[in-house]
Amino acid sequence: MAKIKLSGYGELIEISNKTAENIRRDLLNERIPKNQLIEVSKEIVCEKGAIKAVFLDEERKDNKEFFQKFDEYKNEWIKRVNLTPFVKALRTRSYFKLWFKTLKEREPNEDELSKSVELSEKWFEENRLRNYPDPRIFSELVGEISEEKTNVYGTFIHIKPLVRKGIINIIGNVIQRDIQISKEYSLSNQATKGDEINVASIPF
Repeated sequence: MAKIKLSGYGELIEISNKTAENIRRDLLNERIPKNQLIEVSKEIVCEKGAIKAVFLDEERKDNKEFFQKFDEYKNEWIKRVNLTPFVKALRTRSYFKLWFKTLKEREPNEDELSKSVELSEKWFEENRLRNYPDPRIFSELVGEISEEKTNVYGTFIHIKPLVRKGIINIIGNVIQRDIQISKEYSLSNQATKGDEINVASIPF
């Protein structure tokens, strides 16, 4: 199987070699505009300009070390997603601590850590195919920081805005990657079982 890299997707997406060859041919065809829609799979249609790279199967075999990290990350993700909500919540304490310290500029105390686990467990019970919770569930712990500007999550910014923005962007990328693999995992499982895939019914 080949792999394709799309803008906005954290991970490489697996497609057939035949599809990859057709897409690569379209990428090289200058007469096809960048806003032309291209079917990547039954679930994904995107503009030509959103396609960043295509790797055929033989190319992947020649660069095993490069592509191995993507497979290792996905395998680790699958192991983690099948843990219980409570265990996943325990494993997201460092994730909460980074978010908390970024906004409050201090380490969370034990009561705040315990509450974060409680909030995370409840979130994972409702979102079982995710490994990282939406950081907005911690808003009651972070509270408001008395300043004029807010970030994209509606949380107040205090000082060191560039550092904060960088960390928030990193967390945002982690969430996007988590959502993407979650979708792929759900679709893959349904396809394996022979069920009809209804993308709109997948809860995220």
